[in-house]
Amino acid sequence: ASEKETGGWVQRWTSFKVLLLEKPSLLPEHAEQQKKGFNPIVFPTWHLDSTEIDKCWRYDPLTVPLSDWIPRQNETDVRKALGKLTDEINNNLGRTYAEAYEEAQLAVRLVDWLVATSGCESLRPRRAESVLGSEGLRRSMQKRLLRTWGEMWGHETVVNISESILRRIAGLDEERESTPPVCAGHQTYLALCEDPGGGHAMPWVAAPSPPNL
Repeated sequence: ASEKETGGWVQRWTSFKVLLLEKPSLLPEHAEQQKKGFNPIVFPTWHLDSTEIDKCWRYDPLTVPLSDWIPRQNETDVRKALGKLTDEINNNLGRTYAEAYEEAQLAVRLVDWLVATSGCESLRPRRAESVLGSEGLRRSMQKRLLRTWGEMWGHETVVNISESILRRIAGLDEERESTPPVCAGHQTYLALCEDPGGGHAMPWVAAPSPPNL
């Protein structure tokens, strides 16, 4: 952005977004297209703008904290919104958004890893509910996750995020909104296992049946 475009405010910042994109399909029906080089990545799983964010997200840590916080105050006048910005809120915004940003990345990686190692069936709603309801299954999953992710992220973070995602997948989370890591994890499951959104189907997802003519 130039000084003219930003009204004299020349500070530049970059909002890096983690995009989970469709992976190349290994299904036979897509082989010919891939040989010809027709294997484009046509869509991102995540929103590219806060106005496109899923209603699940309580706030958007993928952008600058204050620019996300102000519209969420539901004030038509920006000055009125800023009037609600206390020193305590301002001091906590950066920390809250930074932690959610990091944990959202962990959530995506956890789900992607579980699907890659155990398949989509390990995360289906009924299976997720069974895991949460069984101490043995729950401890078994925790052990697997902690063996891979615990040293880097810590026991409490891995367990809390993974179980919160399972609750969301199982439909046990009654609130419409949730934290960014939970929403990111749930959306990752949907993208990998339920609805690729127009891209190639995953190798472990059955190809849709052709319509009856």
